[in-house]
Amino acid sequence: MSSKSQLKMGVSLSYVLTLVANALGLILAPFLLRLGSSEMGIYETIGAIAGYMMVLDFGVNSTITRYISKYRAEKREDKIQNLIAHSLILYSVLAIIVFIFGYIIWSNLSVIAQIQGKLQETQNITPENIETAKTMLIILVANIALSLPLRSFGAVMNGYEKFTIPRMLNILRVVLRFIFILIFISLQYGVITIAIIDTILNICMLLINMLYVLLVQKQKITLEHYDSKLVKELMIFSLPIFLTMVYDQIFWKVDQVIIAGMIGFAAAYVVGLVMRLVIIFMRFSTSLSEVFLPRITKMVVGKATGDELTDLMIKVGRIQLLVLGVILSGYILFGQNLLQNWIGGRDAYMTANLLNMYYIGVIIMIPLTLPLIQNTGISILVAKNKHKFRSTIYFIIAVLNIGLTIFLVKQFGIIGASIATAIALTIGNGFIINIYYSRVIGLKIKRFFKDCVFKLLGPIIISSGFGYLIARYLMVQNSWWNLILCCLLYAIIYFVLMWFMGMNSYEKGMIKKMVHKITRRDTA
Repeated sequence: MSSKSQLKMGVSLSYVLTLVANALGLILAPFLLRLGSSEMGIYETIGAIAGYMMVLDFGVNSTITRYISKYRAEKREDKIQNLIAHSLILYSVLAIIVFIFGYIIWSNLSVIAQIQGKLQETQNITPENIETAKTMLIILVANIALSLPLRSFGAVMNGYEKFTIPRMLNILRVVLRFIFILIFISLQYGVITIAIIDTILNICMLLINMLYVLLVQKQKITLEHYDSKLVKELMIFSLPIFLTMVYDQIFWKVDQVIIAGMIGFAAAYVVGLVMRLVIIFMRFSTSLSEVFLPRITKMVVGKATGDELTDLMIKVGRIQLLVLGVILSGYILFGQNLLQNWIGGRDAYMTANLLNMYYIGVIIMIPLTLPLIQNTGISILVAKNKHKFRSTIYFIIAVLNIGLTIFLVKQFGIIGASIATAIALTIGNGFIINIYYSRVIGLKIKRFFKDCVFKLLGPIIISSGFGYLIARYLMVQNSWWNLILCCLLYAIIYFVLMWFMGMNSYEKGMIKKMVHKITRRDTA
C-alpha cells in the first residue's frame, strides 16, 4: 500500500477507532457503576498515578518516529537499523526505572493515605481501599514496564507510515476489552480484574506489532556500535517531549488525584467520568493530526515555507473544527439529558452530581477547542525541533495548575478543578503558544483564525440557535430515543448550514468522494 493510501487509511481507521472506543466506553460506564462509585474511583485514581509513570517513556516513542522519517527522507537505512537498536536499549533501562518508581509509590500508599486523613480530618480512604489500590498498582506498573520496549515497534511502523495494522489492532483490543469486562462484571469480579484484562490485551497487541515489524516488514535491527552521541541526541530531542508528557499527565490526571485526597474516591470518579467525555472530544481531533507527523517532517526537511505549513494547519484545523463544533455545541445543548440517561439513577452519589458533571464538561471543552484545532502545530514544532519552548511553558503552567486546583477545590468543590484547568488552557494554549507560533515558527496565525475559526464560527452559532429550539420544544421526555432523534435532527441542520455557509470546495469534495465510494460499493 502506498504512503498516500496508508495516510488515508490511517485517518479513516483512526476515526473508526475513535467512534468504536467512545461508543463502547459510554455503554460500559453504567455497567461499571455496579462495582460502586468508590471502587471505580480507586480504579481511576490509581490509573492516574500509573499514568505519571508512563511519562518515563521520556518521549522516546515520538522521537523514534521523527528520526525514522528524517532518515528515510535522507535515504539512510543503516542509521534506522542502529536507531532502533539504541531505542530498545533505552527502553529497557526505562522499564527498570518504572519498576523502581512503582515500588516506591506502592510501599508508601498507606503513608500517603494516613497523611491525607490527618490533613482533611476524614476517613475517605479505608484500609480495604488501600489494599485494592496496591494490588492494582502492581498490575499497572508491570503493564507499563513491559510495554515500554515493545512500544518502539509501533514507533517504527509510524515512522514508515504503516498506520493500518496498529489501528486495526487497537480497534480489536477495544472490542475485546468491552466483551471481557462485561463478562467478568456479570460474574461479579472487581476492578483488579479490569486491570488484568487491560494488561493482557495491551501486551498481546504490542507483541503482534513487534512480529509484524520483524517478520512482515522484515526490519533489520543492528547495533553496529554503541553510539553515545546518538543517545545524547535522542535524549536532548526527547526532553521537551517528555516535559509535554508530564504536562499532559498533570493537566488531565491531577484533578482526580487531588479530589480523591481532598473529597474522596467517589468524587474522583465523578471527575473521571467527565474526563472520559473530554477525552472522546479530544480524540476526534488527535486521531486526524497524529498521522501527519511523518509528512510534516518530510515537508520541513524539504524546506517548506511558513505559508505552506500554515496552509496545512488550516486545512486540518478546519476539518477538526467542523467535527468538534457539532460535538461541543451538541454537548452544551443536550449534555444534561445525555448524563441523565447515561448515569442517572444507577448510583446515588453520581446522580446527585449530574449537574456538576455537566458544568465540568462545558468549562473544560470550550477553552480546549482552540488547541485541538491547532494540534498540527505541535507536529510542526517536533519536526522543526522547536518544541522545547512549548514543553517548558506547558510544564510550568501545569505545575502552577496544581496549586490553583487545590485552592479552587477548597473554594468551589469538584467544579473548582475544572475552573483551574480552563484558566491554564486559556493562558498556555490560547495566548502564549500562538505568540510563539507567529513570531518564532513563522506560522500565519492571523490567517489561521481568519480562514479557520471565524469562517466556521458563524454557522456553528446559527445552528446552535436551531439546536436550542430543538432542545426546548422537542425534548419532551428524558429517554435515549428522544435524545438520539433530537441529536440527529440537530446534526442534520448543522451539516446543511455548514455545507452552504461554512465548507469550502476542498471539504465538499472530500464528502462527495466519500459518498461516491460508499454508493459505488453498494451498487457493485
